[in-house]
Amino acid sequence: MHPSEYIADIKFSLPYFIPEITLLSLLVLLTVLGIVFKKQSVWLTPAVFFMGISYVFCTTYQQWGISQPIWLYSGTLYLQSKTVYFKLLIAVCGVFTVVFREISVKKEKTLEFYLLITSILFGANLLAMSYNFLVSFLALEIVSLSSYALVAMFNEKPAAEASVKYLIYGMMASGIMLYGISLLFGITGSLNFNDIIFTKQLINSSPVLVTVAFLMVFAGVLFKISAFPLHFWSPDVYQSSAVYTVAFFSTATKIAGFALLFNLLPTVWQYDFKCYVSWFRPELLLGLFAILSLLVGNFAALGQTSMKRMLAYSAIAHSGFILLPLTSFESQAYESAAYYMGAYIFITFLAFFAISLVKTDEIASYKGLGLEKPFWGIAMIVAMVALTGLPPTVGFISKFYIFSSVWDSYSLEQEKIYLFLLVFGVLNAVVSLFYYLKPLYYMYLKPKDSDTEPPKISVFQIIFLVVLSVLVVGLFIKPDLIKLY
Repeated sequence: MHPSEYIADIKFSLPYFIPEITLLSLLVLLTVLGIVFKKQSVWLTPAVFFMGISYVFCTTYQQWGISQPIWLYSGTLYLQSKTVYFKLLIAVCGVFTVVFREISVKKEKTLEFYLLITSILFGANLLAMSYNFLVSFLALEIVSLSSYALVAMFNEKPAAEASVKYLIYGMMASGIMLYGISLLFGITGSLNFNDIIFTKQLINSSPVLVTVAFLMVFAGVLFKISAFPLHFWSPDVYQSSAVYTVAFFSTATKIAGFALLFNLLPTVWQYDFKCYVSWFRPELLLGLFAILSLLVGNFAALGQTSMKRMLAYSAIAHSGFILLPLTSFESQAYESAAYYMGAYIFITFLAFFAISLVKTDEIASYKGLGLEKPFWGIAMIVAMVALTGLPPTVGFISKFYIFSSVWDSYSLEQEKIYLFLLVFGVLNAVVSLFYYLKPLYYMYLKPKDSDTEPPKISVFQIIFLVVLSVLVVGLFIKPDLIKLY
C-alpha cells in the first residue's frame, strides 16, 4: 500500500475511533491532573473519569445501528452493530464501577486505580473490534497487565499473593496463545483472521496443525473469561481484591473476552474441522468447556463459606452458561449469549455491592441481618434470585434465552449433544439454587449473633441498591430494554 493510501485510511478510520481516542486522552489527562493537583485528586480524578466514561458511552451510542460494517486501520479492526453493543456494555461497567467505588467506605489509591481502569477499558474496546491476531494479543495484554496491577494495589498480603498467581497463570495463557498465533501466521501468512485468504490457506494446510494452533489461541480467551481449564486464578483474586474491583473483573474483562471469542468463532466454523479432522468437532470442544465450567463452578461453590469465593466459583459457572449456546453457529445462539452478558452486568454489580456493605465475608456471619436492614435484605434477595435464574428477575429471562437457543439448535440439527447440553444446563441451574439461597437462609432463618454488626448504609448506597434492584426486576417486565445488535 502506498503511504498516501495509509494516510487516507487513517483519516477515514479516525472518526469511528473517537471512543478509544477519548479513553487514551483520559489516560493522559488523569495523569497530568494527578501530578498537578495531587491534594485534590481524591475527588477530582473520579469526577473527570466519570465525565470521560460518560462521553465514551455517548460517542459509542452514536455508532449504534450503523447501516454497513466498516473496516478500520487496514482491516485490523471491524466496526459493526455487534461490536458497538459490546463496547456499550463495557462503558456501562466503567460507569457502575466509579459509582460503586466512590460510595464505598474502604478505597485504595485513587489516581492509580482510575488509570488502570481506563487502560482496561481501552484494551477491552480493542478486543471487541479486533479481527487481527496481533491487535487482539496486544489488547489482551493491556487488559491483563492492568488487571494484575489492580489486584496488587489492595495493600494486603493475600492480595499480593493472588496477584502473583494471577500473573503466573496469565503469562502461561499468553505464552500458549502467542505460540498458537505464530503457528497460524506461519500457516497462512496473514494475521487478519476474518480474511478470505486466511481461511483458504488453512484449508490447504495440515488439519492437525491447524487444530492445535486454534486450541492454543483459545487458551488466552478461556483465561480471560475464567472458564475451565484456565479458571484457577478466580477464587484467590476475587477473595483478595476490593469488591468493586472484583465486580469490574466479573463484567468488563469477561465481556471483552467473550467479544473476542465471538469474533474468532465464525472463522473456526468456516474452516469446518469436521471435513478435515474426523476426530475433532468444535461444538464438542466448546460443549466440553461449558460442561466442565458448570461442574467446577457450581459444585465448588456449594462448599464455600466465603461470600467472595462463592461468587468467584459462580462466575466460572456463568461462563459455562454463556458457552452453552455458542456450540452452535446460529445467529440466535450468539444473540442469547450476548443478552446474558448484558443482564449479567446489572445482577453482578447488585450482588457485589450488596455484599460490600457487610464488614464480614463469612456467610455464617449474615445471621439475622436481613430483618435488621430490610433495604439491604431485599436487595440481597433480588441478587441471589437473579443469579439463580428465577422470576421475577432478568436472570430468568437470560437463562430462558440460553436454554431456548440450545433447544432450537437441537431441533434444527437433531444432534444429541445439544439435548445433553440443555439437560445438563438445567440441572446445574438447579444445583446453583442451593448455594445462592444459603446467604438468605442465614439472613432470615438464623437468629442474629450479639457480636454481629449490621451494615451501616448511607443514603447514596440505598439509592444505588434501589436503582440496581429496580433494573434487575424491571428488565424481567421489559426485557427488550437491553437492545441487541
